Amino acid sequence: MKKLVFIAALCAASYSANAADLPVKASVYKAPAVSPAYIWTGFYVGGNIGYGWSEFKPGTVSFYEPIDTLVGSLDGANFSSRGVIGGVQAGYNYQFNNNTLLGLEADFSGADIKGSLYSSTTDSTSRSKIDWLATVRARAGVVMDRALIYATGGLAVAHIKLTLDDHYPANVPPIITTTDAATYVGWTVGGGVECALSRNWTVKAEYLYMDLGSKEYNFYEPDPPGWPRITGNASLTTNIARVGFNYQFH
Repeated sequence: MKKLVFIAALCAASYSANAADLPVKASVYKAPAVSPAYIWTGFYVGGNIGYGWSEFKPGTVSFYEPIDTLVGSLDGANFSSRGVIGGVQAGYNYQFNNNTLLGLEADFSGADIKGSLYSSTTDSTSRSKIDWLATVRARAGVVMDRALIYATGGLAVAHIKLTLDDHYPANVPPIITTTDAATYVGWTVGGGVECALSRNWTVKAEYLYMDLGSKEYNFYEPDPPGWPRITGNASLTTNIARVGFNYQFH
């Protein structure tokens, strides 16, 4: 190793000395061209697939029977849901100062993030399923030639279906199944790493945390029709870990 270092230093010194003695004409010779750094500026489209896990947090659940007559209430129990997610994204990057990037990205994903919880108090099973998610986010990152490390944040929207399988009265068949749905709107933050494989193709790994706020839901007794039986509200938080690819337009 010492010999290699010594030879490299000697060659460098020799090159400097020889260069100083060369005639001026030699200065017209150019060094071999160096491959330019990767340019991130431009539009892109791509796809992604990943895994999501959510926390569904009901507040106070109220029971009405008949209409507008409160007969009881209790605190809802939290339950989690998990599942796969996959979709598409599109965006625009602007690279400046060689190593800084700002951008905007929007994505839409189908999802199968679901979970359930049984309550012995009411002899019922609550089920939730997130069936789609969408975000519009700013991105800011540091560019290291073909690698990009970025933070991201912005708007998040999710659609969730709620189902209640209930024995009424308790422990007496049949099971009554009622459903409701809600579109949650909130915010998301996260980050990721993206790497250029070629002039146009990149791959990325990304994590997002979503706080989707709270929505009211209603489950109705089918017989007699129109009687609200159970009402309440629930907040929703979601985590997404995914990988994806982009095609860059240069």
